[in-house]
Amino acid sequence: MSTHTPRQTPRPRTWYHVDALVDEYRDVAKDGDGDLRMLKTLKIIRSILVIVAMSAIALYALYLGADPTLVAAICVPALAAIGSEAIDYAALVQGYLEARDNRGD
Repeated sequence: MSTHTPRQTPRPRTWYHVDALVDEYRDVAKDGDGDLRMLKTLKIIRSILVIVAMSAIALYALYLGADPTLVAAICVPALAAIGSEAIDYAALVQGYLEARDNRGD
């Protein structure tokens, strides 16, 4: 048995939420120091631009005659690394929702 009691949050966090990121975004939203809606929009735009740029570079390399196996071996893991953007975005949304729920208290 454990004597450690889990931290109670107004909205339960799922496994993919990084607690440190969520707490940071929640504090920013509570204090009103930043505009989280603008930050959310910028994160979405940045993700889209990175995906489009990586895809364009891969297609251009294939157009120039690059080895498709090599391009796929480099680009697929790089596009999978974009998952870190999704994790950061999920933490932003969770922090915003927790701050909004706490304001009503």
